Amino acid sequence: MNEARRRALLLLAAGGDPRRELGVDDRAVKALAVDLWTDERGGQLVRGLDDLALLARDLPRVRETVLALAREPDLAWRLYAMSLLAEELGDSSSE
Repeated sequence: MNEARRRALLLLAAGGDPRRELGVDDRAVKALAVDLWTDERGGQLVRGLDDLALLARDLPRVRETVLALAREPDLAWRLYAMSLLAEELGDSSSE
């Protein structure tokens, strides 16, 4: 996973300011999502969203958001990749 993150950081840097705000459709985010995807991880994502929807049954806004992500697993996966990339950028800025 570290190699995939490094490749995504390089893509981000090649696109200009690596500290700019990330977007779910950024080339680096999409590349990281593709690098990290496996069918097993996709299954874990779907099961995790289902579990979260059950836990959030008494929180209507949270539950609706989780259900929306469950309807668009590709978007949910890219958001996950974006969070990893943002975490990586946060770690590198504190060095």
